[in-house]
Amino acid sequence: MSAAVLLMLTLSPPADAACSTTRVTSLARLASEVSAGHSVCLADGSYTGDVDLANTSRRRAVVTQEGAAVVHGQVRLNSGHLELDGLELDNTGRTGSGADCVRIQTVGGTDITITDSDIGSCARDAIRMAYNRGRHDTGVTIAGNHLHDAGWNACTCYMRGGLFMDNLVQDIHNDGLQLWGASNVVRHNTFRNLVAHPATNHNDVLQTWQVPDDPATGDPLTNLVFDRNVVDTVAGPDSHGFMIGGGSANKALTIDSNLFRDIGSIGMLFDGALSVELRANTFVRAGGVDTVQWKGGATGTIDSNVLYQAASYGPQPWYQDPSSHPSHAYNLAWGGKLLSDEATGVNADPRFYDPDGALDTDRLDDYSLSAGSQAVDRGDPSVISRIDITGRSISGFRLDIGAFERPAG
Repeated sequence: MSAAVLLMLTLSPPADAACSTTRVTSLARLASEVSAGHSVCLADGSYTGDVDLANTSRRRAVVTQEGAAVVHGQVRLNSGHLELDGLELDNTGRTGSGADCVRIQTVGGTDITITDSDIGSCARDAIRMAYNRGRHDTGVTIAGNHLHDAGWNACTCYMRGGLFMDNLVQDIHNDGLQLWGASNVVRHNTFRNLVAHPATNHNDVLQTWQVPDDPATGDPLTNLVFDRNVVDTVAGPDSHGFMIGGGSANKALTIDSNLFRDIGSIGMLFDGALSVELRANTFVRAGGVDTVQWKGGATGTIDSNVLYQAASYGPQPWYQDPSSHPSHAYNLAWGGKLLSDEATGVNADPRFYDPDGALDTDRLDDYSLSAGSQAVDRGDPSVISRIDITGRSISGFRLDIGAFERPAG
């Protein structure tokens, strides 16, 4: 079984269970119990309509469901101290703000959790937070969910210190994440099949921007950790993995131990962002134009990455304009644009275990390293600890290049 498939297994929904808290049979009763600060369970059944949830207490109110309960409508969170756990909901045939599946409408809220839920189809976003520049939500956890079939984005997220983890983001027509704020962690998710609809759409896995007169602009993206994610197929003529716009306000972005595969236009674009660290990632056909594009004075490092079938308008497997000077070391390139002047790098076949899926017919295939790969034990020697995309620590005497550590022996 491929390493990428192992990632997917963590996203299986929990088994149906009977209610262990107050059982309700209407959305009105659900809202009433939550308003009193009670945890509540939605009984098995089909519920059509919207529901507003506002917890007036300081204790967390948890909303669960039993059996095959499903909500056909919009769930709106109008306060903090709320948790949605294991819900199934969709919201189709609507327009505007009524078209999102989950709307987090509180401004500057805290203690908000959405876990193990199946959210989609959605006419607009699967999850959308209210615009709240300067008062981003804190204590937000979005984990273990299946976010799918969204007309716009999987999540428009304005949060500080938030966690987006173990989610399967699939069949999204625009962006996986539109993200703003400081100290957010995006970890161990699978972003699959983000296909522009219409075909001219500008679709990205993660996008942020700083435009003063744009009312959607949130706080700058700073101290981001994006690690151990699988990005598989972002299709369209203007599609990207990362689209970081807004100049030097965005900074300290760590992108570590991810697999980026099959991205239509640009794998990553950093426009003026400072202190971007690209470390130990595996890029496979990740950008038909440029695998990574540095412009507008962007700074950072390109360290210990596999760049396979990389495209670039520059002399390296990435492009940098005259104002941008990222450092680079310990990378491996093959099958596309090769490294031209990296003393510690290598141009060699990474010898992936099963890059075309021939061994197990798995769509995600297997980009772990075979014995004899020149990526093994050739990464940055100053890196003494890391957890790779499968959860494995450094297993040899030195970091392996790319997202996958090969087991010792």
